[in-house]
Amino acid sequence: MRFNRPAFCLVLIACFAFAHIAHADDNSSFVQTVTVQKQNLTLHYAAYATVRPVAVVHVRAGAGGTVAELKVVPGDHVRTGETLATLGGTQMESEMAQATAAEKTAAARAVAATHLLAIARKTLSDRLGTRQTLTRAENELVAAEAAHGAAQAKLQALQDMAEIKAPVDGVILARGMASGERVSAGENILTLRPDDSLWLTAEFYGADAKEIRAGMHGVFTPATGGASQPVIVRSVYATLAADGGETVGMTPISKGEPLQDGSYGQVTLDGTAQKMVAVPTRALI
Repeated sequence: MRFNRPAFCLVLIACFAFAHIAHADDNSSFVQTVTVQKQNLTLHYAAYATVRPVAVVHVRAGAGGTVAELKVVPGDHVRTGETLATLGGTQMESEMAQATAAEKTAAARAVAATHLLAIARKTLSDRLGTRQTLTRAENELVAAEAAHGAAQAKLQALQDMAEIKAPVDGVILARGMASGERVSAGENILTLRPDDSLWLTAEFYGADAKEIRAGMHGVFTPATGGASQPVIVRSVYATLAADGGETVGMTPISKGEPLQDGSYGQVTLDGTAQKMVAVPTRALI
């Protein structure tokens, strides 16, 4: 009997194919499917952040003179109206003496005008004086009191200029003068950082920078391990650096939790919620 090799090969291939199909059907029960759903997910943007002052206050001399005494040093905390330094010297003493003398002269004139007015009223009531005399006395009193008020204001202004006082609550950052040094009107004596001038700044780059908006909320976590503070974005402005970043300014949401000048750490901002497909982790195995 002659063996037909091509026919045998075709039969063998067919058997292997049917066996493979049968094996696949047997394992079909192990294939599982999961359902994915759309959920609202909040994006977060993180960056390195530092606390720094928004602005500082330059405490300047209101008049020329000599710094008689500087009572504060950098790091001191001062209150509004607290005396920080005093001015003296020949120029200040001369102006103070002139203003004091002018105030005394004006005060004496006002007292004299008051007496003259009383006399004018008495003589008029006794029919010994005239209405014109009374009017002149009244006008003189008005002028004398105005002159006295102006002299008092000038003297008070000089006294205020002789004492350099803190305009706001804050911390002394630097001294521009030393005791005994000559100072001109308008010259800077001290630099002060107001208590309410601190904010948090951070730089965001790339796609993250385009998503940051004023009003976004977040959390600042100091690197020193202090308590985290909720913050809010106050402004977004282009940085002067050439790296293309955006500088973001933030302040604490709670007024009872002030920032600490010079502290640093990480700030994480909450973006807008977006609908995304949530895939269960078991489907990724």
